[in-house]
Amino acid sequence: MRERLTRLLALGGRDRDRIATWLLGAYLGVAVAYWLPVLGRAPLGVLKMAAWGAAVGLVLAPAVLERRFRVPRGLLGPWGFAGVLLLSLPGLLRGRETGDLFRFLIDIGAGATFLWCFFDLARRGVDLKPIFRRAALIVCALGGVALLWAASLIPDWSVPCNRLWSFDIRNGFGVRSTGWAIGLGLYLPALVFLTDRAPPRGWPPWTVPVGVAAAAGLLVGSQFASAGRAGLLMSGLTVLAFLVMRSSRRVGILILAGGVLFAFAVLDRTCFRHLSLPAPTPSVARAPASPADDEAASEAETAEAEAETGTDAWWVPKIVRAPAPQVEVVKYARALESARATGNTLNFVSGHRVRHFNIAFERIAQRPLLGHGWRQVQLRGYRGRIVEVHNLWLRWAVYTGLLAPLGFALLTLAVLAAAFRLWRRTRRTGEGDTARVLGLILVLGLIASMFEGSVILGSFQLTALWWAAAGAAVGLEARSAARERNDPAGSPAAG
Repeated sequence: MRERLTRLLALGGRDRDRIATWLLGAYLGVAVAYWLPVLGRAPLGVLKMAAWGAAVGLVLAPAVLERRFRVPRGLLGPWGFAGVLLLSLPGLLRGRETGDLFRFLIDIGAGATFLWCFFDLARRGVDLKPIFRRAALIVCALGGVALLWAASLIPDWSVPCNRLWSFDIRNGFGVRSTGWAIGLGLYLPALVFLTDRAPPRGWPPWTVPVGVAAAAGLLVGSQFASAGRAGLLMSGLTVLAFLVMRSSRRVGILILAGGVLFAFAVLDRTCFRHLSLPAPTPSVARAPASPADDEAASEAETAEAEAETGTDAWWVPKIVRAPAPQVEVVKYARALESARATGNTLNFVSGHRVRHFNIAFERIAQRPLLGHGWRQVQLRGYRGRIVEVHNLWLRWAVYTGLLAPLGFALLTLAVLAAAFRLWRRTRRTGEGDTARVLGLILVLGLIASMFEGSVILGSFQLTALWWAAAGAAVGLEARSAARERNDPAGSPAAG
């Protein structure tokens, strides 16, 4: 059996790596998408998993067969992830569903495998820029598809954000609008790898930064359309980082200018509700609501709840009609005024996150070591929906106790330390931008984990790029340290 597998993987190392990098770039490009206009969730999911399995297999299987497989030392090796799993077991075994443990194993296993895959590629000196470059271009194209889809359903941009938000929740590229925006925010830094490309022959030099800025505009525009606050925050921080990095300064200026124009054009008119901004027509809110308005709002909420549990046809996304804009404006403005009157504006603007964080701290204080069991604590969110704590670390601590998230925090600190050491060694060389981009992706993922409970761990495909950046940073740092010790093989850096 081993001989057959060896013959199957008998391609030369360069050819094998070239195929693997193509597959990894393609997978990362569509990882955040859950449907395409001509492809439903199930077929796309099968294709994504096939690409992921083939790419990881092409990288790790030859390394195992040739007995050159290495993993990072210490916490980022198998024992570190096994320790996090063991610390989480008390809460997982008392979970709401038997599948919780299985899903957790898939998430943490896929993350560790992806980290080790990119660690192996980076440690061997494989150029990783094409992977991130290709993934960023695909995601920007998907952002354009999302914008076109929204525009085709909603030709009138004055319609409140509920309709855009509905399109994203029911049929969007992510599980939720916030998830889609966060996923896109992780890819924006990778566009730096496009700024060093030469323009086509005969084209002026300015076409490269303008083209990159246009691609980023599709991405950021899709974030505005889905009204994901955490994702927009991530993109804002990325633009600031672009302005600092010399190689991407022009791109940062163009994205900033385009983002400001886009915001002035549509933000206050389309996304006020999900972004918790003041209603564009406050006079409507002060008008007394008629029984017809209340009845229409109730029917709209019922239809929305029923639509969330419906099943989409695999060949075409389902279109859900949103309630009348007038009703949504009235309901939203009244809720905002009520929050201001009771001093709960911050909680309202944060989407009930402040209240949920306070509840999480109370629950952690009750059972700090063993937790309450996985998904055993339920909270009421917007419109009475059952939600979880929108913070990875608090959510995890509520379910399993403090030890498991603290253990995972040590793993993330090890990754950040490796990225910092890589930047310190390469900041004055041509590899400095690579270190900055990888570090920025890692920091953005941690920021997003403060606002969402399943970012980094809990939704692997949404943050697969974070795990790829983690493996790349650790592998490049190991290779850089080995070069300093005049050891090209880099074996002392891994074990």
